[in-house]
Amino acid sequence: MKKKLYRNMMLVAFISVIVFAVFDTISDIFFPRKFYMRLLFICISLLASTGITLFITNMLSKGIIKSFKNFAGQIEKFNSGEDSEIETEYSEFQSIADTVSGLNRKVDKYKGRWRNESEKIALIFENMIEGMVILDENGYIININKSAVNIFTDKEYVSGMTHISKLTDCKELIGFLSDNEKSRTIQDITLENGRKLYAYANRVKISSNDCIIIIFTDVSQKFDAEKLRREFSANVSHELKTPLTTIRGFGELFGSGMITDTEDIKKYGSRIQQESQRLLFLINDIIRLSELDENNEVVTSSVNLMDTARETAEILSEKAKNADVSIIFEGDENLCCMCNESYIRELFTNLIDNSIKYNKKGGYVKVSVNFCDGKNVITVKDNGIGIPENDTERIFERFYRVDKSHSRQTGGTGLGLSIVKHIVAYHSGTVQLKSKLGEGTEITVCLP
Repeated sequence: MKKKLYRNMMLVAFISVIVFAVFDTISDIFFPRKFYMRLLFICISLLASTGITLFITNMLSKGIIKSFKNFAGQIEKFNSGEDSEIETEYSEFQSIADTVSGLNRKVDKYKGRWRNESEKIALIFENMIEGMVILDENGYIININKSAVNIFTDKEYVSGMTHISKLTDCKELIGFLSDNEKSRTIQDITLENGRKLYAYANRVKISSNDCIIIIFTDVSQKFDAEKLRREFSANVSHELKTPLTTIRGFGELFGSGMITDTEDIKKYGSRIQQESQRLLFLINDIIRLSELDENNEVVTSSVNLMDTARETAEILSEKAKNADVSIIFEGDENLCCMCNESYIRELFTNLIDNSIKYNKKGGYVKVSVNFCDGKNVITVKDNGIGIPENDTERIFERFYRVDKSHSRQTGGTGLGLSIVKHIVAYHSGTVQLKSKLGEGTEITVCLP
């Protein structure tokens, strides 16, 4: 820039000297002895030189100002993030331009990192399993993630206008808003929809503003599983204790020598055998349920469903004959399904066995196998005693019996239909039950 400025100044000076010299020469030629005229010409030459100098200087200054504006415009683009490199025609400004360009590159780099981190945080926030709600210092919702929306699915909210008390009326959580505690854990929140939550509330600062972050964990499944485990443990203890008590009682009678009659020995010995058999069935069913609960990898092979149903019925034919119940088959004889053969065999066993046990004399069990709407459909229907409507929803629960006395007489463990449900779930299928008291029951299993 200095060289260009000096060059322009020298050009102006040179032009001024030339103009002055021209006017001085003209005055010498035309007015050699007239001092006043020569002085006039000198003044005119000075004015002309000054005018030309001002004109040229103005033109040169416009060029310099234009360069400054161009430089300023590039910096402005840098501020808006459009350009990362700044160029200038003046070498004196190049070091500044390079510094600003370097800063621009660093800012772009940091902005990229910040954008990536922001996207990561947003991704985590929206996809975390726990529900997260961010409140202002007064308890109004600033932000809420998808999981929290799913937890409070029956609630309406508007960011900045909805108070946390609209989502839950938990007094301990609402009380935290007015307390000075840094954090608090609440372990017992029950919503109107029956969901059970744990909550962790923590005070933080976001952009210098006091905020509260609450993380909600839906423990409904955990709570239900724990409740089921307690009930299962209690039922198992009871179910195991009953046959063991019977066996022990008769064993003590035999051991004391109180039973000597041959008929009594046969009678009580048969009872011990029945209770032992029932105990063995119960243990086997519990073991099978435990296997199904482990959710191991599904092992499948091609299984002919009708052949399996007939083979199962053949094993149960003596029981059906004694109960005066006939077994009927209908459907596709060649239908094959990719499934676990052992589990499907047990599914047929439990369904057909139940239909025989809870049937009437002269009744029937109809087993049908068909392919419908892209699914393998197994239906076991009987015209037995049926199930009361208020019991149908619980019939697949473990140890649940509609008629406990009848079940004990027939040797049932109360786990048969629960095992059926787990086997169907193991194969990613569905099971439906239709029943009418006194008319019979129909269970339909759909397998992919």
